[in-house]
This record gives sequence, C-alpha cells and structure tokens, in this order.
Amino acid sequence: MTNVNVSIDLVLFKDVTLPAVFTQAAGNGHVIDLIPRTLTSDLVHSVMLQISPSPVYLTGLGGVGKSSILFMTAASILQNNNKISVGSSSSQPPVLLLYISDSGDLVKQSPAIAAARLCTMITSLNSLNIPQFHSAISILKDENLSYIERWNQLCIELSASLLRTLILVDEWNAIIDAHSTLPVEHPLRNFSSITSKLGAMSKFVGAVSSSFSPLDIYARRVFPDAYAERCGRDVAPLTLNELKILRDIWAQRVPQVIVDDPTIITLYDLSGGIPRICEIFAAEKAKDPNITLSNPAWQQQCTNNYHRRILSLGNILPPENNLMLQFLRETALLYLRSRELPSAASEFASHWLNSGLLKYDTSMKFLVPVNIFVSTAIDNYVCTDQMVLLRNLHQDNATRWWAIELFFFLQLRSSNLSNILFTGTDLRGTNYKNFQIDHVGLNVVEVDEEFAADPVGFLNKHNGGQPFLVGTLLIPKWTLYRWTSRASTYIC
Repeated sequence: MTNVNVSIDLVLFKDVTLPAVFTQAAGNGHVIDLIPRTLTSDLVHSVMLQISPSPVYLTGLGGVGKSSILFMTAASILQNNNKISVGSSSSQPPVLLLYISDSGDLVKQSPAIAAARLCTMITSLNSLNIPQFHSAISILKDENLSYIERWNQLCIELSASLLRTLILVDEWNAIIDAHSTLPVEHPLRNFSSITSKLGAMSKFVGAVSSSFSPLDIYARRVFPDAYAERCGRDVAPLTLNELKILRDIWAQRVPQVIVDDPTIITLYDLSGGIPRICEIFAAEKAKDPNITLSNPAWQQQCTNNYHRRILSLGNILPPENNLMLQFLRETALLYLRSRELPSAASEFASHWLNSGLLKYDTSMKFLVPVNIFVSTAIDNYVCTDQMVLLRNLHQDNATRWWAIELFFFLQLRSSNLSNILFTGTDLRGTNYKNFQIDHVGLNVVEVDEEFAADPVGFLNKHNGGQPFLVGTLLIPKWTLYRWTSRASTYIC
C-alpha cells in the first residue's frame, strides 16, 4: 500500500461550514485523508515567506480538486498556528486565516447574516494563544458592535497592520457574478477583485467553478491589466499514480473500499482522472463491495453530473444569440461523431473549456469530451432537445446537411425505423464498425451533401429527375462507419 497522503482533522474547522464532500469522506469519524497536491505547499510557502505575496485564482475542470487544494492549504495554516499557540517550535510565522468555503450561499444572505457568519468563522479559526491575533479577535468579540460594524472595524485594523493574512475563497465566481447586485454594506464585496487584500502582507486565493471565464467581458473588471493570465493556476486531473494513491486512501476508510489494479486503470480511462467521478464510484462500492464499473447506478450519477453542466451552459446563453446557435451546432457535431470535432479556435471554444465538458485534444487544434460520461450526457441532451437542434440546423444552409445526418442518427439510436434491424454496433465508438441492415421492401440510396444543398439537382443526377419511390431508405454517407445489407456491403 502506498502510504502517501494528507491527513486532516476536521476538529480544526470547528464552527466552519465545509464542503459536503469532506464531511462525507470523514463518515462517523473526524479525520480524512486526501491526495497531496504540489500547489498546496506553493500557496502556503508564498504567504509565509513573501513580503507581498501575489494573488492567485485556481481554475480547472469540474471536480478536479480545486476545493481540496483550498481545504488542504487552510489545514496547513491551522496546523502551523496551533504549533505556535502551544509553544512548539516553528520556523514559520503565524498567519491569520479567512476560509470562505460557501460563497455561493453567503452571497444570498443579508449583509448582517453574512457578516455574522464571517466573524464567527474567523473567530473560530484564529482564537489561539498568538499575540499577533489578539487585537483582531477582540474586535470580533466586541458585543457592543453589530456584526457589520465588527467586520468593518476588522478590515480597517488589518489594512493598517503587517500581520500575514491568507484569504481563501471557494466558489469565488459566485461573488463576482453577484457583485453588481450586492448591497454596498455586504462584506463579500471586499472580495470581488483579484487584488482583494486585508493588509500589505495578505494573500488572496480564489477557486472558480469550471463555468467561469476570466476573459469574458463581464469579468474583466475583476482583473487589472494582465492579472487574468498572470494569476491563474490550472489544476490538472489526477495522473494514474495519483489515482492509485487515492485508491489506497479508500482502503483505509470505514467501510473499506478495495479496488484492484485492472479496475483502477479502467476507472482512470473512463473518468479522465477527475477525482469527483472516481469518488462517486468509491461511494457506491462502499455501499456494495460487489459493484463493478459496469454498474448502471454509478454510471448514471456520473452522466447526470455532466448533463447538469450542459443544461447550465445552454441556459446562460440568450436564445437568439449567435453563441447559442454555435452551441447547438457543436453539440450536434459531438453527437454525430462522424464529422469533424469542434475547433479549438471557434467562437464557442472558451465556453466549452470553462464548462469542464471538453478539453484540448493532443494536437491542441480540436476539442474532445473530457471522458465517456460527457459523451453520454451530450447524447441525452440531444435526444431530449432534438427538435430544437434539428430546426436550427435545418434553417441554415451551411448546416442543413448536419440536420439530415442528425435525424438519421437519432432514428438509428432510438430504433425508430420500422422493419429494420441494426446489429453489431451502438454507433458510439470512434473505430470502424460493421453493422447490418436487414430491410424488407426498401430501396437503399446513399445521399451526400448535394442532396441537402440542391435536392432537384440530386434527383436529376441520380434518379432521372424523378422522386424516389415510397419505401426508399435514404442513408447519408459517413466517413467513419461501414454498414452491411443482405445484398452487399457499403463503405459509408
């Protein structure tokens, strides 16, 4: 067993709202083990050693571990502060910690409630026998002041001090999105910019969801000058070796989760190294040790995770906006699979990347699904909204042929073509497949893009200008699939 992990006692975070994933991982206990990430130590060292530490925001695919990095960073600071508090030797200075893990909920609260929760959190994390903290904590405990007054007084106190302060904000984009509607006195307005500080020696670290793009127009006020690119830190998916460390952590949990090497390798391929997807499997296996990767319950949970992201992506776009049309077109491309992939240079590329649904392929020229569950979620989305997709694609001459292909694929996958039996493939792979069409009374005709662009010309060229007889099956030509009829084999 690989004994490399980070153990964190949740007692350190008393009276602090933590992401559910951490409390669930602890089960009935209070200690959890996490995978060590290099970025955590980098953040800790910068706030402890640099005179004026630079701000940072964390980006990355959804479920990749941004919240875990903030959590482990907070734990490292608290562990060092506790050593100093009890008189143990430490070569590092104390750091006042602000750890806001629930920004999405706090922005919905009134200024008074938000201020009360922030003051309680800071007091809980920093009420230690550390002289440098005494002045700040005394302000937060002053019952003659309202919580908003305490918060404002604390900000004034820290702005004039040389106390090292670390501000960790999860779901930071929730604050940015709500900034224009937050009341002036709302305490979270203090953290709506990458330059947010509470004193000369404070460091700001924000983690944004995968739907956030610092390059979007609405967010540019958040980043002065070149801060958007300079301060970003991308959190990569797990490597196979890191996933094996996570597998060893599962084996130490109660109930124990045992996963063999062949399964963990397959899980890595299926998940794309996304920790959240892997944890869903571990949670299901903890309930039933006999569950395998073919279990439909965990597969459906993974698919639903990405289906919600697709819905969110579609919902933020105005119906008549060009970006919405681009979204629909590229969704059709992903469903068809037989056409070109969405271009990394397309107008909509940044939205796909920021959603955590697609990533660059090895050439960096195209975008591909993050994992197989994204592909399945896209299939489900297209099947649900197929009429909207077909209508929009058919209205545009440039994509009318796609509408025909899409319609035919939808029929193939739903088995709606009567008297036709499809065998040999579910049309979800990318390799050449053979499938057989056993047809009764059908004349099979292959059609290409000329058929959509100029139907009359196509009939003149291929059928003497006459309509095809009733019972004719028109099949679009593809480049990645073969199909076989009783009479002959066609390379489509």
